[in-house]
Amino acid sequence: FAFDPSSAVWTQSGRGGNFALGYIGEGVACEAFDMMQGSPGLVVRAMECMRRQAEDCHGAHLGSVLTHSLGGGTGSGLGCRLAEEIRDQYPRSPLLAMSILPLTSGENPAQCYNAMLAMATLQEVTDGVLLYENDRLLATAGEVSRLSGGSSSDFARFPHMGNGLIQSEAGGAEGGASMTAMNACIAADLVPLLCPPSSSCPLDIGELLTAACPLSTHRFTQVFSGEAIGPQAPPPEPRPALEALSSAVRRGPSAPTRSSIARGGGTVLAAHAVARGWPSTMVDIAALQSNLLQRLGGAV
Repeated sequence: FAFDPSSAVWTQSGRGGNFALGYIGEGVACEAFDMMQGSPGLVVRAMECMRRQAEDCHGAHLGSVLTHSLGGGTGSGLGCRLAEEIRDQYPRSPLLAMSILPLTSGENPAQCYNAMLAMATLQEVTDGVLLYENDRLLATAGEVSRLSGGSSSDFARFPHMGNGLIQSEAGGAEGGASMTAMNACIAADLVPLLCPPSSSCPLDIGELLTAACPLSTHRFTQVFSGEAIGPQAPPPEPRPALEALSSAVRRGPSAPTRSSIARGGGTVLAAHAVARGWPSTMVDIAALQSNLLQRLGGAV
């Protein structure tokens, strides 16, 4: 996989950490002036790149993935504007958003409002949202850095990275973690889940969203992963990886209780599991379902 530099668009001005400014940009008048001068606005140029990528797909356009943050004006406002534009241009194509919540102690005083407005928009225009929390990413990256003796990129030695599982739910940071380590946490989750095993077997985002987001009223999901690596090669059987994946998932209640609802908790509505590295004949699907059902407290 390679990134085409011609598909990158940018601008020199920021959005002031404000959702409205990120969504509207510099105003309709400025955008019209840019068009008259032969310089389309940022959204127009981004959608032109999107059009070229969709037309270059070998076969049908199976869906789009939007990656953005929710704390700033660019990620929240412009990200939602692009989501709406993609939905208007490709109404029949699945749209998956990968959104990152800001740190609880973030420096932008408007970040909570930005995130709230962005999530309300994503609920309406996307088919599913993979929601990450910067606090959890920072804590995970810090713990991996501590266990690896300062090498925050060494995720292969620990049993909570690798095979992907996405779950849809109703309802303290460690020092020494870098942005690179936090991005590595996300990559360890998403690469096994979203990257196709081969060019002849492309990822079907619609199938993924149908399994993980069966209800249109519940778009938000979370991703967890687990990995098992032998001394020289993958373990001869997948049980260690499945156990690592199961232990990485947050244990949920089998049924919502009054106390769990008061704490903002709930049951898992649906989940989608992906196991990679072994032939399908070696994976005991029934055992995997039973194991995950016990931990998730919902349907798989």
